[in-house]
Amino acid sequence: MHLIPRRRRVEPAKTCPRQTEGDFVKRTLIRLLIIATIVATGPQLAVAQDDEVSPYGGAEGWKETYEERVAWFKDAKFGMFIHWGLYSAAGGYWPPEPDTGKRFDQHYAEWIRNWARVPEPEYGKTLKPLFTPKAGCTQQWADLAKKAGMKYAVLTAKHHEGYTLFNSDAKYSQANDQTNGTNISPAGRDLFSEYADSMRSADVKPGFYYSIIDWQHPSAYDLSRPFPVPAGADHDQYVDYMSGQLDELASNYGELAVVWIDYSNAKWQGSTWKTSSNLTNLLRKQPHIITNNRWWNDLSNRYGDYFSPEKWVPTGNQHDQPFEVCHTMNESFGFSYHDDQWKSSADVIKLLCDIVGKGGNLLLNVGPDRFGAIPEPCVSALTEVGEWVEANEEAIYGTFASPFRYYDFGGCCSTRPIDSGTRLYVHLFSPPESGAVTLTGLQNDITSVKLLAEGKKLTFDSDMKSFEVPKSIANDSVVVVCVDLQGECKVENDSAVNQRSDRSIVMPAARAELEGPNIRLEQSNQNIGWWTSADAAATFTFNATRPESVQHLGGSVKSTPGVYDLIMTIGVDGAAGGTMVATLNSSPEQQVNYQVTPTGGWHSYQPVTIGKITLDEARTYSLTVKASSLRRGGFMNLREVRLQPVETPAE
Repeated sequence: MHLIPRRRRVEPAKTCPRQTEGDFVKRTLIRLLIIATIVATGPQLAVAQDDEVSPYGGAEGWKETYEERVAWFKDAKFGMFIHWGLYSAAGGYWPPEPDTGKRFDQHYAEWIRNWARVPEPEYGKTLKPLFTPKAGCTQQWADLAKKAGMKYAVLTAKHHEGYTLFNSDAKYSQANDQTNGTNISPAGRDLFSEYADSMRSADVKPGFYYSIIDWQHPSAYDLSRPFPVPAGADHDQYVDYMSGQLDELASNYGELAVVWIDYSNAKWQGSTWKTSSNLTNLLRKQPHIITNNRWWNDLSNRYGDYFSPEKWVPTGNQHDQPFEVCHTMNESFGFSYHDDQWKSSADVIKLLCDIVGKGGNLLLNVGPDRFGAIPEPCVSALTEVGEWVEANEEAIYGTFASPFRYYDFGGCCSTRPIDSGTRLYVHLFSPPESGAVTLTGLQNDITSVKLLAEGKKLTFDSDMKSFEVPKSIANDSVVVVCVDLQGECKVENDSAVNQRSDRSIVMPAARAELEGPNIRLEQSNQNIGWWTSADAAATFTFNATRPESVQHLGGSVKSTPGVYDLIMTIGVDGAAGGTMVATLNSSPEQQVNYQVTPTGGWHSYQPVTIGKITLDEARTYSLTVKASSLRRGGFMNLREVRLQPVETPAE
């Protein structure tokens, strides 16, 4: 994968009180995002119109066959990403020896040549002898994918380093004066062929990743490449080489499900890669194949069959086009000896449910070592994930995005039509403290409620749109509740939070309306993060039904405007912080300024009293939170905003 300002990561769905490698990554990427934001606001150069920066680059047949081609993908929901190459033998160290080599803490170990600035031919000569895949390793991958409930797989046929896991007939791949050839399969073997056959044997659809970036070919583009391209290089030679290899993959390895391109920028995209002709050829050779959107700039563009966020989950439910979040089991895509930030099975399940509930797929990465072995923590977690998926598969495969924009419980939903109406799958990430779940905004009558895995019926109140949850349910994973509704599911998504009976107003991060660059919900909607710009804002809307302070004085009642402590639960990294401005109803008179300082880490959350505000009458209010200034490491993570009434002493 690649490291550029637009590539943002999402933390796993767990809280880490200490500084982790992930915190280091976030600091690095946030700084890059801040720089990118500044650059983006500067003078812009005119860019010539590129007709191939358009859906499918204008290639014929793709639009016409869209529904037929993507049907399986929409249903599949869960796939295995496999990053494997010479970088797997380095494992995040250079020289590639954990005991004596230098450790590179950057998050993507597959970028080791870049991090360590290793020239060719040194890189290839050092790692080729160490890359020794064992026979049968790809079958172990396939068996694990099937066991985990994954329906398709994507292998890095060629990553940025330029080496190929398939036996390419290209002249440069056979022999060259840069690396002595790009093909790295052991003698008499073709690793990509072994992979494709293994996946098919496990009923997992094989696909391929292909990097259009290349760090070794002398005619490649200077895109995310720290190694110089010779002056006067003929880039057309590289694009022809690239196109030939795409044709080889499409022609020589049977039916393939996905072509996963990586990646473009605003300068080099579309026609740079001869996108139209390449996609035309790919569809001719592989009539059922689908493609991601990285032939073009911006991971959210809608020019491919689906868009492809990397290590972050889109805010809100996506109904207009499928998406696929590629994520990792630890922090790195490629194998790393030192990256032990493993996700637990519960983390993966919550991530999968969150993505499925928004209408997307999870492409979850494993990074085999130089022998082709997937690390044991990964195997163990995915085995447990598979057990959960098997018990709850009805709530995952073939489901649709939730109609809810907000939840008043910890979790999410997915749906499917049934004969009597709609089945709503409520994914509970943690048991509700009150013992009941309320589906706020639901307009339908509830006809039945049960635990999916056990089949046990639950008590419900159709008028209140709520159901009771047994105290005995597990709290270490996700529990799915089936809620059957009359008719097509209809929801009124009012973002306003209602005042509680104790007069407090509690606004979780998921209820905020976000605007501005980069800012988004992360960690399964537990916090607002990637606050990298003073132009970003979070606005909370709430209904104050009893805002005033009431005093009983000698038989009389006195009401005064309610004074509230404004309390925010925030996490701030050591290099982050700045000046916060919180404004009520856009009124300068109801504005609170606060200096945000580090709390110990992005996920070391602390409740902080920002100041006081006054609510003068019962009505709907809006509270907007911005940064008037922020430090180079970003601003803050925001988990919750609370208005706590300040009791006025009796006179």
